[in-house]
Amino acid sequence: MKKFVFIDIDGTLYDKASHCVPESAKTALKMAKERGHELFICTGRTKGMVESTYHKLPVSGFVYGCGAHIEKDGQLLFSVQFPKEEMDDLMDYFQKHDIEYTLEGRDVSYFSEASMQVYMSYFCDKNPEMKERFTSGIMAKKLAEVDEAGKQQVLKMAFQTKNEKALMEKLNNLSDKLTYFIYSDSFSGDIEGEILVKGADKADSIDRVIEICKGNLEDTIAIGDSDNDISMIQKAGIGIAMGNACESLKEAADYITTHISEDGLYTAFEVMELI
Repeated sequence: MKKFVFIDIDGTLYDKASHCVPESAKTALKMAKERGHELFICTGRTKGMVESTYHKLPVSGFVYGCGAHIEKDGQLLFSVQFPKEEMDDLMDYFQKHDIEYTLEGRDVSYFSEASMQVYMSYFCDKNPEMKERFTSGIMAKKLAEVDEAGKQQVLKMAFQTKNEKALMEKLNNLSDKLTYFIYSDSFSGDIEGEILVKGADKADSIDRVIEICKGNLEDTIAIGDSDNDISMIQKAGIGIAMGNACESLKEAADYITTHISEDGLYTAFEVMELI
């Protein structure tokens, strides 16, 4: 029976400790694809932030930006635009309350100074391709450089701050067009999270993919490690948490596999009889 498998990148496919995709994970993907399963990389990263390593993997398609942009076999299936009025309002509020933020675009993202440093420290460490993308301006620019054309390709917003009171006051009064989540395992030490267009998260991407591919929800499997994976873990027929996943995701999962550095993805594929 063909399965539709949705796989996160950071902490699921990408091992930050070793700065690579484990060979066992590559083997699992190859074997599962050869058996006819549909594999989708389902990441919070926008397309411009996904380096060539992942586009060379044997997968059917990509869900970018937490579900805001979906492609299969190189063809666009779905894309959403962050509403301009709400974007401008959030930008104004964040600037007034010293909340650092990023406009994450399909091709180009715009960063405040502090958010740029956080992203670079995560993505560019021992990663020449991503360092080139950031420093050359190919996919990363300063917020001051954003124009109307740049805003039109924004998929979602990310934020980080120590000003919890001001942040929550805004998040608790978001437009009904938007939704948000906060990471339980902050990378910077500040409060971090993302604001998404409602109806365009990782769970919604599962519905869209199986509708287009004429699949069934009970034949879907989702694998992740972080808070932005919770919706797809809960939506999928079977939700799997990596052994290194945050506690909130483990609580939502049907099965917990081993740590990413202990062949977590390969083990999950084995247990689910995908290989």
